[in-house]
Amino acid sequence: MLSYHIDKASVLSRLGYVNQEISDSLHKTIDDCIALSYAKIVPAFTYQTFLVHVAAPIVTVKNTAVVISSADLSRLLKYSQKAVFMALSAGGAIEQAIRAESYRDMTRCVILDSCASVAAEAMANAVEQRIAQEIDEQYRLTNRFSCGYGDFSLCYQGALLQLLNAEKQIGLHVGQSGILQPKKSITAVIGIVDKSIDHTHYATCATCAIKENCAYRKEGKTCFN
Repeated sequence: MLSYHIDKASVLSRLGYVNQEISDSLHKTIDDCIALSYAKIVPAFTYQTFLVHVAAPIVTVKNTAVVISSADLSRLLKYSQKAVFMALSAGGAIEQAIRAESYRDMTRCVILDSCASVAAEAMANAVEQRIAQEIDEQYRLTNRFSCGYGDFSLCYQGALLQLLNAEKQIGLHVGQSGILQPKKSITAVIGIVDKSIDHTHYATCATCAIKENCAYRKEGKTCFN
């Protein structure tokens, strides 16, 4: 069981609202969509810790065939001998609900889509907290880093899913374009570092492939904060 919260303020931010007056009817629609999201989302997740070797810009997952070329990921993992690979999905039912709303009411469709995206991020945070509780107390986690961040290409989605046997474990697979199916899903890599080392993240908005459409930036945040 995974506990998560769909934050209404984050939903509004994804919808582009920043301190504007909002009608009672819109508030009600958002509340209805949040409730529907809770009803339709079936959280599923999996994660596993692997030994890694970093020789920038190459990250090799030891004892597997996975080799990742990413300067940004290698900087994130530069002090890590182990890393956690994770995958999660909100399931197919919420996608079906979003698609159904697209035929009936585009406003509700857009709002429900935003609710589902906020839910997926909240689920990722919850999985990350669970991982943090399980590692030895002398270690801590870096921030999580997903395909599509910086120069960590979407082309590695398939390799990450195979690494975790995610299609069998949680029904998650990837299309030719690197888009996860179901769409409200997330994969990520998290480094494990000794607490004595002052290193938790490496990322840069300037080189990020999705900087123009980044939901974090719209909220005045970054993926590493």
